[in-house]
Amino acid sequence: MASEGSVFQRADGKWCAKWKDAQGKWRYLYASTKTEVRRKLRQALKDRDESISPNKMAVGTFLEPWLEDMLDVISKRTWVEHESIVWLHLNPTIRTKKLSLLAPDDIRGLYRSKVRFGSKPSRVRRIHVTLRRH
Repeated sequence: MASEGSVFQRADGKWCAKWKDAQGKWRYLYASTKTEVRRKLRQALKDRDESISPNKMAVGTFLEPWLEDMLDVISKRTWVEHESIVWLHLNPTIRTKKLSLLAPDDIRGLYRSKVRFGSKPSRVRRIHVTLRRH
């Protein structure tokens, strides 16, 4: 896997993964833990190998197959919870946003609008958990 990418810790303490996309361009992923950046790297390599381009793919196009993949991995009750969050909270707000353009400010704005319009903090935490599973 050494030729597939590398994981290292930056001077500021963040973990970084470096890998080449389908066009041979170096890409970087960041996370606060080594485990998380490795997970992100594995997913990026899988997406690259399956020809999924975050530059063109919208969030909704990514979420729907993810739900199908999770059906056999998690309990039915957990899956129903994630499905409801995707269809009731994520798709109406960020479905058409391109994955490559999705920024932390978009997610924070989603959380703020949910609280502003009456969602309980526990619901916002569940939305966050669903997003982190990707």
